[in-house]
Amino acid sequence: MSLSRPHPVWTLPENSYEVAKATIVAMMLSGKYNSDYHVRHWSRTNPTGYCQLCLASRYNDHDLDDDTSPPPPLGTLEHMLLECMSLNEARNKCMSLWLDYTFDKFPLRDLFMIDGSCKPTTQFLLDPSSCSNVIRIAQENGHGILNHLFYLTRTWCHSLHIRRLKLLKLFNII
Repeated sequence: MSLSRPHPVWTLPENSYEVAKATIVAMMLSGKYNSDYHVRHWSRTNPTGYCQLCLASRYNDHDLDDDTSPPPPLGTLEHMLLECMSLNEARNKCMSLWLDYTFDKFPLRDLFMIDGSCKPTTQFLLDPSSCSNVIRIAQENGHGILNHLFYLTRTWCHSLHIRRLKLLKLFNII
């Protein structure tokens, strides 16, 4: 981070659509993104901050709360980006985009593949330039690698954001 230069999240997008995606990532990164857990303080319908999508899928599956079922997960940003079962389809599409995109980009492919699978973290998705592996690969292969990484992580976060909004509208939650 520098006070004299803007963050790569703002300098690397190449068109207005990528800037719109970067805006969502910046909201997530700054803590201003309205996840279910974040809005629990002023939500009258979900004061506990549980994931609305997980609650809706439980209700639709007729798995209503009884004493034996565990409570639904909290609707944190990490849950949305990495764990929410309702967003698995969007997450799988992003994973397939990553694998296709990095097929001929060996430094990136090696970065993503850990034990034969791709396992991103919340920190990596929101700001890949702060991860030590990324810094090392950027130093070895040039900073053009960051263009690819920020494109992939922007797309992941934005895709899950859009899918979440569509599902919340579908379930008449928003």
